[in-house]
Amino acid sequence: MVENLIVAGRCISAAWDAFGRLGIMPACFTMGQAAGTAAEMALERGVTCAGWM
Repeated sequence: MVENLIVAGRCISAAWDAFGRLGIMPACFTMGQAAGTAAEMALERGVTCAGWM
């Protein structure tokens, strides 16, 4: 595990049947936004991303 690493976009790990929907650009944009929000929340709370997920 790597602390403070949030993976988003096409490099995520998912089941084969779910990945088809996750690899399209709108889903990638949404995952990127969520990753940024999660990073900001972790920073505000003073915890690592691995510590609260």
